[in-house]
Amino acid sequence: MTSNFVGLVPVYLSLIDKIQAHRLALIELGGFLKTASYSESWREEIGEGIDTWYDFLAQPEIGLSVSEAKFLMDLFDFSQEHGVGEMSRVPTATAKYLIKHGGDIMDAQLLTTKDFKKKYFEDKHKREAGHKYVVMKILEDGTMNRVYGDELQTAKHQITNGI
Repeated sequence: MTSNFVGLVPVYLSLIDKIQAHRLALIELGGFLKTASYSESWREEIGEGIDTWYDFLAQPEIGLSVSEAKFLMDLFDFSQEHGVGEMSRVPTATAKYLIKHGGDIMDAQLLTTKDFKKKYFEDKHKREAGHKYVVMKILEDGTMNRVYGDELQTAKHQITNGI
């Protein structure tokens, strides 16, 4: 009888290696895009019809938006400041948040993106992250307005006691 787990560890470790290599490639791509965007050599290489950086990136062979390219360039810059090896161990979604808001790189490496965001909020605001609920009503024209005062109290009562 063979186990379903035979070979699982090598697959797990291989996957981690490949993901880290992918993250390193994204950092390298960010550096390449940064150099290309500043040199503007892409204008001469492509020729007619590609007049803007947006047009250049949007080509089907490249398929990047300006915001994706900007993130990759920011990732490259952040990695240069904080260490490429360190950033290669940070999930991409967490890296986006880390670059924009800051935080501890070690936390970014060890926590899920959701937990990292929660920890950042709690550290910044010195309180536990929570939710704030608002009551909205839909008007006849299809727009929504927030409910206040007596109308809010009535809505809360209806929600908690069933309508």
